[in-house]
Amino acid sequence: MTSGFDEIFSRFMLKVTDYSFVEMEDDLVYDMMIGWMVSTLSKPYVRRIFSSLVVDEDLEEIEFELANPEDE
Repeated sequence: MTSGFDEIFSRFMLKVTDYSFVEMEDDLVYDMMIGWMVSTLSKPYVRRIFSSLVVDEDLEEIEFELANPEDE
């Protein structure tokens, strides 16, 4: 399965309660979100969820397979 960074970040932005993001430049916010996402994906307890996980920063996509999917 593949997800684009924009799809992931749009879900993240719906949950943000720190409205100082609005005052920051878009490029800075985007770079911060990429850093947080990559940092989170490197955690062992997150990596165990996936049997395969590839982050392509050039294409701005994440390709993944869940280790224990509940459905197809």
